[in-house]
Amino acid sequence: MSALTNYRPKPNVFSVTAQEAAKRIQWPLSTWPGNCFGVASKLVKDKVIKGTAVYGHWLGPVARTCKMFYGKPIINHGWILQKDGTVVDPTRYVFEGVQPYIWEGKQSDTVTCDDFESNDPLDPVCKHCGHLDDEHEPSGFFRPCKLCVWPYDEGGNKLRAARMEPAPDCNIGYRDGTRWGEYVRWRVPNKETRIVIDILFGAAKRRSGYLTRNQIHWLANVPYDMFTPTASRDFAPDIYSLIAEAGMLSHVPIDNQRRAERTRRAG
Repeated sequence: MSALTNYRPKPNVFSVTAQEAAKRIQWPLSTWPGNCFGVASKLVKDKVIKGTAVYGHWLGPVARTCKMFYGKPIINHGWILQKDGTVVDPTRYVFEGVQPYIWEGKQSDTVTCDDFESNDPLDPVCKHCGHLDDEHEPSGFFRPCKLCVWPYDEGGNKLRAARMEPAPDCNIGYRDGTRWGEYVRWRVPNKETRIVIDILFGAAKRRSGYLTRNQIHWLANVPYDMFTPTASRDFAPDIYSLIAEAGMLSHVPIDNQRRAERTRRAG
């Protein structure tokens, strides 16, 4: 999250105005801030906007005037995800500190600016992205733009990746009075899925045909994108099914379960 002095939202405005949407779902605009997921869910339920309400983290900048969220290190957020990957965000304006509007856009539309450069030493505008000098990182050999980032992290998996620990060995023993090191039979019938799991565990010690409960817990909390090593296949549904067979589906973050279920239905 970055502090900004001159934030200008991208002109990605949805066809339905925030005012019209508020009337159609009978939810006053004045109470939208702080109710992002509820608003997104209601807009989908009442068929104002097509898609699925999803939940995760906002990784983008927050205007200084946004007293509700400015300065917070982690910001939970909800938005609408459509089948083609388009994000429709009814409450993004709260972070931007502007008048209510509904934002829409795709990650593929995001411009990535890796370094600040201008056409004139006295010109504070970047020639690559059009944002100001102070909207880029303040120092370093490269000064990437703090605004040119895809801010939507469904399920908070980027934070999960940053905190991820190596896969545990099978001789983990006991933890918190439970049989955390107990072996559970683990059969993976699909060869491709087995290869993905082998890659994830790497050099960790495992017993053939088994995983410990601690190892299954670790696998359940692997960042979702690590289950999609190629764009052509999402292995999360298959792996989560195996975790469910082991009686440990509750260890999988609920937002990742929902994402996998969307993949399963689409496939």
